[in-house]
Amino acid sequence: RFAFIFFWIYGLQCWAGTTEFSYYIDMASNNKLDMNARWRALIKAGDLTSVGVNSKQINQIKFFSSDKDWYMRNASLIALAKINSIEATVEAKKLLNDKSLVVRSAAVDILAKSLTAEHKKILAEEFNKPYNFHKKSSLWIRKQIIEKLILFADIKDRHFFVKSLFDSDVEIAQLSAKALEKITGQQVGDIKFVEKWQSIVKKNNWL
Repeated sequence: RFAFIFFWIYGLQCWAGTTEFSYYIDMASNNKLDMNARWRALIKAGDLTSVGVNSKQINQIKFFSSDKDWYMRNASLIALAKINSIEATVEAKKLLNDKSLVVRSAAVDILAKSLTAEHKKILAEEFNKPYNFHKKSSLWIRKQIIEKLILFADIKDRHFFVKSLFDSDVEIAQLSAKALEKITGQQVGDIKFVEKWQSIVKKNNWL
């Protein structure tokens, strides 16, 4: 009898959770609602999804990664990242070249959570893509990418940082110099930090 009551209560809870999930998915799908309401609804739906197991619910959240509105594509990535890292990574790779900078930035964050050799290569390739510049100036995502790459930089990444050391963006050049300092173990002091590293690179023919 106790077992029957337990499973009856459990069934009610599952039903209630599914119903609540559907309610928030419907809200997220309602184009008549404003941006904040729809975004929050999809995030809430993600919070109600069973981590890693409910494929139907995950697919419903994934559906929004191709939504016409950038903020719903963004919400989809954020929600997926909480519940299924594999699905989040798959969608993040697709959205790295999204027309929305906010969406691209969210995709970078997801790939950087598991910075495998493949993900490092992908982010390095994205670094100089035309859509990550406004005219000739860096958008914030370039700094975001290089900061993520520095965290796990090793000697195999030297060529990337050598090239970015000569970037026209002063902040990018400074970060590149710090990366080279990290992976080589060579200290040059704080005065004319970037210029000294540029001289070292030229002297050693690392370009």
